[in-house]
Parts: sequence; C-alpha cells; structure tokens
Amino acid sequence: MAEIVLSILSRSRPELTAAAIKLMYDGCYDPNNFEIHLVIDSDQIELYAPVLKKYPQIKLGVVEHQKGNLRRCFIKQLEMFRETSAYFMLTLADDMTAVVKNWDRMLLSKKGYFKDDMFTLYSNCRECFRSTEVMQLCYCPPQHSTFYNRAIDRASGFAGLDPKNNPLDADFLMLYEFCELFPVHTYKFAKYVELAYKQSQHAIGIDIVIASLVQQLYRLTGENRLVLGWEDNFRHINNNFFDACIRGSFKQRTPFDMKLSRALAADMAKEILGPGKQVSYSLPATYAGNMQEYPALRKIVIEDSMIKTNQPLGNISNS
Repeated sequence: MAEIVLSILSRSRPELTAAAIKLMYDGCYDPNNFEIHLVIDSDQIELYAPVLKKYPQIKLGVVEHQKGNLRRCFIKQLEMFRETSAYFMLTLADDMTAVVKNWDRMLLSKKGYFKDDMFTLYSNCRECFRSTEVMQLCYCPPQHSTFYNRAIDRASGFAGLDPKNNPLDADFLMLYEFCELFPVHTYKFAKYVELAYKQSQHAIGIDIVIASLVQQLYRLTGENRLVLGWEDNFRHINNNFFDACIRGSFKQRTPFDMKLSRALAADMAKEILGPGKQVSYSLPATYAGNMQEYPALRKIVIEDSMIKTNQPLGNISNS
C-alpha cells in the first residue's frame, strides 16, 4: 500500500492540474510510494474528465460547489486521507512549476521520526519570502527579531487583530507570513487538522491550520514537532487565490480561530506526553544572541529547562 497521499484541490484548471501531476511523477523515486487524490466541485466533473482519463489511478473526491467556501474541500481532503492506510499526506497546489527530485524517497526517510507519529514537515522554502529560520523556531521567533516585526506589520490588513495586546493574534500573523506552503503531516496529526475545520467556520487554507497546531503545541509544551523534510522546496505560480480567501474570511467575520488551535494543541499534548505531564508556558520574547548568528538554531534554554526539539544543534542560554 502507498505510504503517501498526494492531495490536490482544483477548480477550472484541468490543464494545470495534469501538468502538476506529471511533475510529481517525473520527480518521484517510485510511483508506488504514493497515491493521488484530487478534490473538485460537482459542477466540474466533465471538465476534469480528460485528467482522469490520462491518470485513471487518481482517486476523485467531489464536493458540492459553494462559492467562497473552501472549508468543505479541506474537510474532504482529510476524510479521504483518513480512509487510506497511508502515513503521510502532502498537500499541493494545482499550479506547480517545480518539485524536489526523489521527493517521495526523502519524505519516507522521515517516517517514524517520532515514535508517536505526531508531527509535520517543512521544506527549505524560500518561495514567497519564507524563512527556514522561522520554521526551525516553530513559527515562534522572539519579539525583537525582524521576522516578528515583519509579520505583525501585516495586522492592518486584517480587521480586529491586535498583535501588540493579543499574543494569539501575533501568532496568527506569523503563520500568515511564514507557514510552509506545501505542508506534509502524518495520519496522527491529521485527526486534529480535521477537528480544526469541523469545529470552525472559516475557509482558511490547510497550510495555516497545520502550522497553527504545531506552533501552539510548541507554545504549550516546548515540543518542536516541525521537522525538516527536504532541503529544497516545491514551487508554484501563486496567483494569490488562497491569500484572497484568508482576507475574505476576515471580511465575512469568520476569522481564523487561534483559541481553537490552542485548545486542540492542548489535546495533542495530552496524547504525546500523557495526562498531567505537559508543561504550560510561553516562549520568551528575547534570548541571548542574535538570530542571524544562529541559522541552525534548534534549542533555547528557558528557566534552565531545555526545550525538546527535532535536531539539537546547539544551546543558547538566557542571560
């Protein structure tokens, strides 16, 4: 059985979808390592018939078309993943332009990275001004950093956000600015991603949902479950469609629910650490040293208690 589900959402772009699928096959190590799921709207089945004819092995998911509501599509992706016995789900856009060579082999090398199978992966992504340093810090850079200030400067574009007084608002803006564009997560992690959609009303992308859960788990426990998957990144056209969906959710007064992500992260912590064993704290606003001097930073000492992270490469102590 395939260990990886490659999941794509698409509307009105069958040619681009077919090209993206070809890229994934051309770049893979072994096509038997993965299966492809395609989620489309019910009014476009005929439009995508040529794609399905070219790639009959695709598993098709169909949802009722409802303009401006992608939430049902993300839930469908997750439901289809849950119906398989695959270990990883990789979410891609339908407008891919480049992929990592042997991406599937590299991904499978991370299987079982944590014994409890609760983790997500990131790439060495420089697309759309992403930062590997921020991902290494699980989207929690210190408040004095240029990364943090760049993110909170986006607050003016989202009605109701107050990052200076609400740390969760600041955390959301960090995700908006830096989250992994093509997230990979395990079957165990997917359970909480699905709950994040089913217990909310927004239509914000799965990339931000996944990032919010791993970020808030880090906030609560110090467990860094964001693991480097490959030292390159996929690329896509990026027509700002999903960015418009994010802004649209705020305009429709269905903003992203960071409190829900925090609550679900607390449940994740209980599953990982066991009841009564999780530690509750926030990461400090500052630490000794300069972030640019430590691009491979994995650990920060907090009150003489070392945070557990995925690849310990050095220590920095608070002064």
